[in-house]
Amino acid sequence: MKSLINCKALGATGLSGGFIDCTTLIDTNKQFISDMPEGPEKSLGFIDDPENVDFTAFLNAAQRRETVQFYIGLPNKRTATMILALSGWEMNDINAPASEVIQITVKGKQNNLVWGVATTITKGHES
Repeated sequence: MKSLINCKALGATGLSGGFIDCTTLIDTNKQFISDMPEGPEKSLGFIDDPENVDFTAFLNAAQRRETVQFYIGLPNKRTATMILALSGWEMNDINAPASEVIQITVKGKQNNLVWGVATTITKGHES
């Protein structure tokens, strides 16, 4: 795994599903079962760092629309490992006078998710 230390936004992470109507003719109330869960679309925010080799490789993977394993280690020791289908990247709007650093947003869709708890605190986010 490569560390992406310039990550500043992860977007929503999780799995949730809708509901499927399974009401029969003899039911007097609607009946439902849970549908298969799916992950959210992701907008991952980064401070642009063209000299960071790992970040450049991640942008190239996004540009090629690759599917990658993505690992998140949060300061509270919660971790998330997911499969992320990347769909490209864009440079965020730049206005003068500049009040923020140049930022990049990588787009993707989260698939599969395994939550965990690290035994030690993980610094940064990895892919």
